[in-house]
Amino acid sequence: MNQPKKLAVFINADNVCANTIESILNKIETFGRIGIKRVYGDWGSSRLTTWRQKILPNALTPIQQIAYIKGKNVNDVAIIIDAMDLLHSKVFDGFCIVSSDSDFTSLATRIRADGLLVYGFGDIKTPKIYRNFCDQFIYMDELNSSTNKNSVSITAEESKKTEQKQSVHSKSENNIRLKKQIITLIASIIESQKNKEGWCNLGCVKQRIIVEKPDFNFKSYGHSKFSSLIASINLFELNKGNSCLVRIRPHSSNSKLILSDMPCAKTKEKTNTV
Repeated sequence: MNQPKKLAVFINADNVCANTIESILNKIETFGRIGIKRVYGDWGSSRLTTWRQKILPNALTPIQQIAYIKGKNVNDVAIIIDAMDLLHSKVFDGFCIVSSDSDFTSLATRIRADGLLVYGFGDIKTPKIYRNFCDQFIYMDELNSSTNKNSVSITAEESKKTEQKQSVHSKSENNIRLKKQIITLIASIIESQKNKEGWCNLGCVKQRIIVEKPDFNFKSYGHSKFSSLIASINLFELNKGNSCLVRIRPHSSNSKLILSDMPCAKTKEKTNTV
């Protein structure tokens, strides 16, 4: 029987909202078993009052870091040092870095060089170069954060209006984010793995997307399942049998346009013009 992966969690309290910690830890537990949970910050600062309330309930180990120079994030340096110590101990199978800073790009590269996994957690502004060096990158704002008990209460009518506005905004944002780039990526994966009939295992496609694009999350496009996202794209056809299969829909009006933009197609065009 395979043992669950043992994970080390490092959290930068200076750029992570304390109210998201429960959702973050719940997500990490889907990847494996958490061995240590360390959170870094200046615990004498009034800015970390909410964080101090989260330490005991979530079994976090607070690591004191005093910012001697204003504007310098000493937490990142401490996390890198501690992570390297644990890397050499060869006790853990993977590392979870909860921070939006790009300073961890080299650390992620070093950890993966030893064959270990790197799970990154950050906001939408996290630099792409760091996101791509993680085995999987999760946007914290997409996790279901805890309800802030100190927030100002609003009336039911105001709540309904807010939900309606968010729904309209969400649909508009999803339509924008479902770009030709991600559709082209899915199509190229299917083309490279398809059988004689053009079918490809849907699970394999999903795993390959995560490898190519670690920050990919089908929920960002308004779908609860990856298969639901695929079904919403007219270019693709699903076959839900014993194992769910997907292929590029034959004779689709968009297939030629999408496939013509794929790197392999462009290479063939250049070859034919020589």
